[in-house]
Amino acid sequence: MRPLILATLLALTTGCFSQEEEFALGRLENPCAGSIPICAFQAACVLGRADFLSGQLPGGQRFIVQADPLDRQIVIRMLFTEMIYPGTEFLMNLYTPGCGSFETEHIIDQDLFARAGDDRIVTFIMPIEEEGDHLLEIFSDMSAAYLLTIDLER
Repeated sequence: MRPLILATLLALTTGCFSQEEEFALGRLENPCAGSIPICAFQAACVLGRADFLSGQLPGGQRFIVQADPLDRQIVIRMLFTEMIYPGTEFLMNLYTPGCGSFETEHIIDQDLFARAGDDRIVTFIMPIEEEGDHLLEIFSDMSAAYLLTIDLER
C-alpha cells in the first residue's frame, strides 16, 4: 500500500497525470446509461462521491444524488475537456426528495468558459435540506464535453 501512495504522490508532483486524470483521481467513471424513475422524470444513474461522469452538451443530464442525514450541501464540479461554444443558457436544478421543491442555478448570457478560467473548472454549491434521493438535472445550449464530480459536505 505504501509504494502505491508514494507512486501517486510522485506522479502528482512530477506532473505525470493529465488534468482530466487529476480531476477524476480516485474515482471510477459511471457510464450513467440507466433509466431510474424519479420526480416524473428518468435519471440515468446514481452518482456518488466515488464516481465521476463524462458528458456532452448541448442537451442535458439527470442523475440521482443520495444525501445522508448530516449532509448540508452538494458541491458540483465540472471540468470542460472540450470547449466549442459557450452558449447562452445553463440550468441546474436540485430537487428535494419527494420532488416538492428545488434549488436552481440559472445562468443566462454569461460565458461559463470564461468563468471556468485557465483550469477549465466551474464549481456550483447547492444546499441540501434533507436526507434522501435528490434529482440533479443539468441542461445547457453550450457546445462542450465535460467531466463532472459531486461531493457532499457536512
